[in-house]
Amino acid sequence: LFPLAGRHGVDCQILHVQIAADPREDLLPAVAVEVNVVDAVDGIGGSLDHAVLLIAACLSKSECSMLAHTARELGLETLLEIHSEHELDYISDHISVVGVNNRDLHAFRTDVQTSVKLAAKIPTEFTKISESGINNTEDIVKLRLCGYNGFLIGERFMREDEPAQALRLLIADIQAHNQL
Repeated sequence: LFPLAGRHGVDCQILHVQIAADPREDLLPAVAVEVNVVDAVDGIGGSLDHAVLLIAACLSKSECSMLAHTARELGLETLLEIHSEHELDYISDHISVVGVNNRDLHAFRTDVQTSVKLAAKIPTEFTKISESGINNTEDIVKLRLCGYNGFLIGERFMREDEPAQALRLLIADIQAHNQL
């Protein structure tokens, strides 16, 4: 979940994420996330970490707090996904990473400005991830300057005939801008 220097001077890694919801209905909003860090150039697997994704829009503050506390006790990292300013109250000491999802859950539109607006309101001790609606180098540079440490980019690559090549081109463009 944390940015690490990759091989060949690439300061970017891809996260291969397998998501499995807990079969117990009472924990359904908490999603177990198995993250396999993959080098962006070679596609060679790296270390395997475990984390829990907590989606603020699906939980009460007390449920989020209890699940984050339990995850921490189990040695799991906790990624809290928020969508708006009022969900900032869900951030606690048991949260490891704060992800700002730029997708409006009601209209399903994405706007990177959501991350821009919330960036300064997320305490600096948390790793920040911007999720969804990131389409180009300019978006990444802007978000990096706002303090984001990582980026979840999915739809942009899913639209490509050659997603791996599109990723390589994006990484090369970022390196050319020398902003990350």
